Amino acid sequence: MEGDALSRRAALLLALSWAALFLMPSASAQTEVPISGVISETVTIAASEWRAYRVTLGSQDSFQFSIQVTQGSDIDVYTMPASGYSEYTNPSAPSFGYLTSGTRENTQSFGTSVSPSSGTYYLVVDNIDVSSSGAPGSAPVTVDVSAQIRPFPIVGVVIGLVVVLAILVAVLVIVRSRRKKEAMRMMPPRLQPPMGPPQPPLRPPGS
Repeated sequence: MEGDALSRRAALLLALSWAALFLMPSASAQTEVPISGVISETVTIAASEWRAYRVTLGSQDSFQFSIQVTQGSDIDVYTMPASGYSEYTNPSAPSFGYLTSGTRENTQSFGTSVSPSSGTYYLVVDNIDVSSSGAPGSAPVTVDVSAQIRPFPIVGVVIGLVVVLAILVAVLVIVRSRRKKEAMRMMPPRLQPPMGPPQPPLRPPGS
């Protein structure tokens, strides 16, 4: 009996350990995550580490994201082109390029939408002392990340153009109708032929 109780306790502890492992935020160490549509996750980024999200945008696409620190100190958030990411990951590079509209240093929360030219871009959640003006990255942080690519709404644009065209056609028809009516009102009345002098009344024969 005692052996069975110990076995059950061991099995319960093992199950709880596995549950705790799956429920904990995932660890992130210099990880690159591709995004093809929508992503939402909670990650723990250790000190002096980062997590990058790779997106490929079309000429009219936009990229929307929201970063929220739920535990820990400030972080840096960078949005950069592929060339800037290569510089960022190269320890020998003296600097790296990024999009100012999609970047914020020393922050607990940052969200925005960027619409650069087509190409590959990286959203980097930075917990490294990589910039003299950025966060120190001296302790682990837990971060909520949500991001999505928003394609150009071609269907909505087509519908909008059709509606505008229909309105223009209706306006032209109304204007032409009004002009036609005004032209008819301005036409001079038809002249009646002149009448001759009055004729004497006819007398019956033999009068």
